[in-house]
Amino acid sequence: MGTLKEIMQHEVCLFEPKYLDNAFNLERKVESKNMASRKLVTNNCRENNAPFLKLTRLTPKKMDERR
Repeated sequence: MGTLKEIMQHEVCLFEPKYLDNAFNLERKVESKNMASRKLVTNNCRENNAPFLKLTRLTPKKMDERR
């Protein structure tokens, strides 16, 4: 269990695996679940926010034209 990432150790320990191979299988499943959660959160954040605006610097001439 010590070779697993610290956050993975906590989640895998919740299932109390008896054998090392069971612990590694659980770790893969937990990692897959976490990756899916991250994608879901990232996609929701992108959908809920306004599109990114591309900022450009105006030349003094363009600024005068706009005024």
